[in-house]
Amino acid sequence: MLLGTAKALKEIEDKLTCRVILLFQPSEEGLQSGAEVMVENGIMDEIDIIAGMHVEGTMDAGKMGAEDFSRYLQRKPGVFMRIGTRNVEKGITTLAHNNDFMIDEDVLGYGSATMVQFVLDQMELRVKV
Repeated sequence: MLLGTAKALKEIEDKLTCRVILLFQPSEEGLQSGAEVMVENGIMDEIDIIAGMHVEGTMDAGKMGAEDFSRYLQRKPGVFMRIGTRNVEKGITTLAHNNDFMIDEDVLGYGSATMVQFVLDQMELRVKV
C-alpha cells in the first residue's frame, strides 16, 4: 500500500503543497517497538503529521479499523488504520505469521487511495487555517 501511495502522490507531485515522507516501520511486533526506535532517532522532528495503515487478516476485505499508534501520536497529530484483507469467497482466511498467510490484494488500492486522500485533506486544512 505504501508503494501505491507513493506512486499516486508522485503523479500529483506538482499539486502538493507539503512535503510527504513515506516510512516503513521495522520491528512492529518485536520486543522493542520499531515506532519507539524511530521516535528516539528523531523521525518525528522531520514531520508535521503522520498516518499509518496495516493489513488485517481477521477483518473482511475492505473494512477498516484502528489501533494504538501512540508512540507517534504522542509527538504529532495523525491517524492509523487497519484495512481488512480477509476474503472468505476467495479462501483467504488464515491469520498472519504463518506459512499459509495470504491477503486479498484487491484492497491494497483502497488503502493507498485512503492515504492519498488523507494527505490532500491535510493540505486543504492547512490552507484554510
